[in-house]
Amino acid sequence: MRRGEYAKTAAVRERILEATRSLTASGGAARVSVRRIARAAGLSHAGVLHHFSSKAALLAAASLSGPPERNPVLDRLGRLDGRWNEHRGRVEAWLRLARHGVTTDDAVHDSLSVGYDELLEVLPEVGGSSARDQLAYLLGLQVLAEFDRGR
Repeated sequence: MRRGEYAKTAAVRERILEATRSLTASGGAARVSVRRIARAAGLSHAGVLHHFSSKAALLAAASLSGPPERNPVLDRLGRLDGRWNEHRGRVEAWLRLARHGVTTDDAVHDSLSVGYDELLEVLPEVGGSSARDQLAYLLGLQVLAEFDRGR
């Protein structure tokens, strides 16, 4: 038997994720509550928690889903060393998570930290710059793009 707004369907899940991406893009993850996401998705608080066990799980899923943004720096790194292309999806996912979890008290910080350590193990140096430096550069560009969107 279906449970209306609580039914676990792909359409309801995507509606929740889209509401989460939209709200966090405009206000940041720290300023967005599960109740606010629920309202934006047309669900109750319990309806969202039926799909995602916590705010952290919801933010992680929203960060890892959705269309990837075109990133010319990643394109360049991939042309310089094909191993960056092998891990591009993981780098993009890490960058999306990094938007929301840069402080130790943030709900997705642990996932972000583990992902960072894993990336440092597999990504090669490019043009004399370490993987750490390249990730820092990419994250810096992302932060600047966020500031530019707010203007």
